[in-house]
Amino acid sequence: VSVTNMVADMIFKFGTPAQHERWLGPIARGVFPAAAFALSEPSAGSDAGSLRTRATKVDGGWQLDGQKLWITSGDRAGVTLVMAKTDPAAGARGITAFLVPAGTPGFDIGRHEEKLGLRGSSTVSLPFQGCVVPDEAVLGGLGMGFTIAMTALDGGRCTIGAQALGMGYRSLAAAAKHLKSRAAVDKALGRTQPAPPRPALRKAV
Repeated sequence: VSVTNMVADMIFKFGTPAQHERWLGPIARGVFPAAAFALSEPSAGSDAGSLRTRATKVDGGWQLDGQKLWITSGDRAGVTLVMAKTDPAAGARGITAFLVPAGTPGFDIGRHEEKLGLRGSSTVSLPFQGCVVPDEAVLGGLGMGFTIAMTALDGGRCTIGAQALGMGYRSLAAAAKHLKSRAAVDKALGRTQPAPPRPALRKAV
C-alpha cells in the first residue's frame, strides 16, 4: 500500500493532466492491484546516481534496457515507475523517470525473492530488454528522475522507519511472552538467568 501510494503521489506531483487521467484513477479505485517503484539495481542498490539501466531515444519513444532488483509488487503492478539514464554522461542529472504499464513487450518479471518476513507483498526482479515506451511515458520531463526518486524516498523512509519500530516492539513483546510461558527446570525462562550487574555509580565531578 505504501509503495502504491508513493507512485501515485509522484504521478500527482510531477505528471501531466493526461497522465493524471490515465493512471491516478485506476490506482485509486483499485483497478490495478498495485503500483511499483523500480529504482534499485544489482550494482547500485538504491543509489540513484549509479544506476545502469539505459533509455535510448527511438522513433516516437524510448527503449529501456537493464535490470531492476528487489521491486515490491513488481509482478502485480498495473504501472511501474522506472528510473533510467537518458544521458549517461550527465550523472544523476541524466536520469529520467518512465511510467511503464504491465504487459509492455520487453518488460518481464524475473525471480521472486525468498524472504524471511514481509510476505504480504511479493519482491521480484524486473528485466528490461528492448522495452519501448512512448514519449508520453516520461514523468516530469527529461532529467527529472533523480529529483522524483529522492522526493519519493523522503516519504518512504518515514514509512520504513515506522514499520521497523513496530516490528521491533512486536518482537520484544513476543520474546517477553515466551520467557514467561516457557518453563525449564520448573522455572520460567525469564527467571532462570541471573540479573545483569548494575553499573557502578560515579560521583558527580
